Amino acid sequence: MNLQTLISCVGDTDPIRNFYDSPLLHIARGIRPEKIVIVHSERSQEKHDNIVQALNSIPDYYPEIVTDKRTIKNTDIFLFDKMFEVLSKIIQEYARSEEEIILNLTSATPQIISAMFSINRISGLNVRAYQVATPSNTSNEGIKHNNQQDIQQLIESNKDNRKDYNNRLIEDKAEKFQQLLVRKTFLDLIREYDYEGAVQVISGNDLMLSKKKKGKLHHELDNLIKSIKTQNLLPEVENSEFDVSQKTILNAYLLISLQAKRELNTEVLIRVKNFAEFIVEMYLDKNYNGLIVRYDGKPYLNTEGFEDVILKLQYSLKKAGNELNTDRYLSLPLYAEIIRIIQPDSSLLKLIDKVNGVNTFRNQVAHGFKSINMKNSRVKDLAETCWMLLLIVNDVDEKWRSYFEDKNKVFKEMISY
Repeated sequence: MNLQTLISCVGDTDPIRNFYDSPLLHIARGIRPEKIVIVHSERSQEKHDNIVQALNSIPDYYPEIVTDKRTIKNTDIFLFDKMFEVLSKIIQEYARSEEEIILNLTSATPQIISAMFSINRISGLNVRAYQVATPSNTSNEGIKHNNQQDIQQLIESNKDNRKDYNNRLIEDKAEKFQQLLVRKTFLDLIREYDYEGAVQVISGNDLMLSKKKKGKLHHELDNLIKSIKTQNLLPEVENSEFDVSQKTILNAYLLISLQAKRELNTEVLIRVKNFAEFIVEMYLDKNYNGLIVRYDGKPYLNTEGFEDVILKLQYSLKKAGNELNTDRYLSLPLYAEIIRIIQPDSSLLKLIDKVNGVNTFRNQVAHGFKSINMKNSRVKDLAETCWMLLLIVNDVDEKWRSYFEDKNKVFKEMISY
């Protein structure tokens, strides 16, 4: 077992105040470390003998009491940076000998106490630290110091100096601070929809979760990440009552909306054309069955049975200086012309035209590595356009729009205390 060493500065209330232990004495009584290292300031040196007598008054306790060779100047005890520097060196020196360090977080100036808190929370050393509550669990304000009284009288009247004393120690757990940092970082990443980053943060970090709860959180996140990376159906989509095509297009919308939330506008721009094409194909298959035929998985215009549509399409394209080539598979610009002929006033056509409106820019981004102006409103509106397109072929509940926000709420609840 490692040697326990209490490192403590000395406050104005030490060692005894108002008939009770002050912090230094109370920590020694409760923890009983084998060694006590006292770090004095210039003004606390004069009470050293009283401190030693009070420590030696603890029944059946015989610690090694050491005075650190460094004395803190009175002008420095109110400087946090200086106190952090001095106390860090002292603590690290004792920690090197593999001693278990105990810190007093209640004695001395606020700057010294803050330095002790900080060292405990960021040092990474084998450190435990304690605060000491007042006997009344209220502020000490207004209670006089007993520094001028005879130390033996103070010891004899000390109400803590008995076996059934009230232990007022409060451990400050550095790991709890680290856990809070992990939680905050996790939630920040979830808020940014960076699920892979969130998994990396919690992996190997203790989130104060049970093994079962942590396993469930990992499982939920891993499934989500896998779907995002591979375009597999999201779990809730997979379990929905939609048919295969409806599930596919709903899933595609959700992934586009996710990229929009992440402000990955390049991804949105590249995906949206394929999304719109899939929507149009679903619409035409349902309402004009047979107009589209497929060869090797690619859509072509059926030249048999739809002569009227083809004639009008040829005429429309010729007016624009183009020709209809039925040997080429269909794409969004031609779909727009088909819809313009068969449903000229439809909301579908207006939405397709919006997507086609950014198609040139999309090609420049996809094939020419053109950068995107983040303020481009047409790009920012594409996710909304995709939602409106989805509604044309799929009777989806409004709840799907907040799918990732709802997932984030679940993740937040899963790491709650």
